[in-house]
Amino acid sequence: MDDFEIEIKKEFLNEAKDLLQNAEQAFLELEKDPSNKDLIDTIFRCAHNLKGTSRAVGFGQIAELTHKAENLLLEIKQDKIIATDRVVSVLLLFNDKVREMVEGLTDDLSASFECHDLLEDLDLALQGKDAARTEEPASPVQDFPETLDVMEQAHFAPSNTASEAPKQQVREQKKEARKEDETLRVSLHRLEKLNDLVGELVILQTLVESSLGKVGENKTARSLGKLCKDIQDLSMSLRMVAVGPTFQKLGRIVRDTTKLLNKKVELKLIGEETEIDKTVVESLGDPLVHIIRNAIDHGIETPEDRLKAGKSEQGMVEVMAFHEGNFLIIQITDDGKGINPEVLHKKAIAKGIISPNLSMTDQQKVELIFHPGFSTKDEVSEVSGRGVGMDVVKTNIQQLGGEVKVRSKVGSGSCFRLMLPLTLAIIEGMLIESGGQSFIIPKSQVQEVNRIENKDVTQVTGRVPYLKLREEVIPLFSLEEDLGVKDRTISKIALIVRHGDKGFAVGISDVLRLQQVVIKPPTKEMAGRFGVMGTTILGDGKPSVIIDLLSLYMKRVHKESAIEHKSAS
Repeated sequence: MDDFEIEIKKEFLNEAKDLLQNAEQAFLELEKDPSNKDLIDTIFRCAHNLKGTSRAVGFGQIAELTHKAENLLLEIKQDKIIATDRVVSVLLLFNDKVREMVEGLTDDLSASFECHDLLEDLDLALQGKDAARTEEPASPVQDFPETLDVMEQAHFAPSNTASEAPKQQVREQKKEARKEDETLRVSLHRLEKLNDLVGELVILQTLVESSLGKVGENKTARSLGKLCKDIQDLSMSLRMVAVGPTFQKLGRIVRDTTKLLNKKVELKLIGEETEIDKTVVESLGDPLVHIIRNAIDHGIETPEDRLKAGKSEQGMVEVMAFHEGNFLIIQITDDGKGINPEVLHKKAIAKGIISPNLSMTDQQKVELIFHPGFSTKDEVSEVSGRGVGMDVVKTNIQQLGGEVKVRSKVGSGSCFRLMLPLTLAIIEGMLIESGGQSFIIPKSQVQEVNRIENKDVTQVTGRVPYLKLREEVIPLFSLEEDLGVKDRTISKIALIVRHGDKGFAVGISDVLRLQQVVIKPPTKEMAGRFGVMGTTILGDGKPSVIIDLLSLYMKRVHKESAIEHKSAS
């Protein structure tokens, strides 16, 4: 296999992934509207394209399987088979199998796959066409044409000139629209290399400004700074992708889960065009799946119970994305029965998670849902009950530098709010000094900055000090002590950090300034070290470590909180 053939095969596999994603969405829409001829035509063309191209590049198994599915689609297209739930389920299984094959071939171009069961399922669906017919066709049913020429004639033969004219006009409009903004597939590795080079350019530009003294008086320096900023913004935008494809995958999750649980649920997607860094969106899939499945399983009632509660028998799950500052907000809302704080509270006590004497607000009780191993399900099912779910959601979102919030009203429904940084490649950083060394702290993690007064600090033997902050008392940690800095100094400034209902303070020497920093991977010496997010290069050309205060301190904060609760009880 020469390089040219390898390149062609890889290009097909990349295009096939997009085709399969579009096909899955179309299958789900077909289930809702089986008589939609335009939709059937779209699916048929997609399958025809997939079959012909896969055969041309030498992927015979994909071509054979797609040919069989194409037979079924032609029967649907010619009104000989209705796209029932059973038929759509088979088509979705076909879509899953081809996706599996594409993924396998991406790793090994010579891979082979077992498709016997699926081919039988497709045959059974075809054999059931007589029972599914709405009426007998006027001429006898012909076998599916084997040659490409006959296939193209069957596919493109016009039904009547009058109905084809508007369709032709639409196709011409779509063709013109594509010309306006053509796309080019570029490897992520090249984009990452570009961002690294732009980061180096920004550093050099900062050094130039420093050497010129007062930048405001130098027109060339100002122009250079503006140009670097524009290049940096453009290079970052190249990494941005729409959340639409990730959202559309949820349609399949909703369909499969509702059928498994015998519920009726409508999925509404809003803001599919909203963009976010590719590395962030790739990590968003699993948390969204957990939340959606939980909403259907725990939140949405059965049709009978919804009618008794005065609701429509069909539930609703809405997923909405929008930008808020330098963050992407994703809200998942359902109109189910909501989260009962008392049920969660009793369950947490029964599991020994909290003390029976602990006083908690309703919101704190609701947030028990994020506790590791917590589940309100008594029985393990295919959907939930394994004690894994919402804690995974919170952990995954925190690892992305974001946070999760929940609000719920019994009888009305729940809303989960995911707050994510738009990009993981560049952040707004707070340059601080501690123990004679400089560090970067993500600005998003710091709620406020206060001066430490001795009268506000309480020392407890065997415990971390506590800082009085207005009407609140929170743990006070020393950054240089926890990072093992040798030349320790007295902390003068406290960075106030909050996560959920927990708050803590981190003592440092000084806050120097705010600046955007390009995140680079940790060095070999720092890799794997707890609390290290990455490294960056400062304006003076020196490296600096980016500290993740949440990962560095949250376990200790929970430990301190547990000690407090135990003392109170």
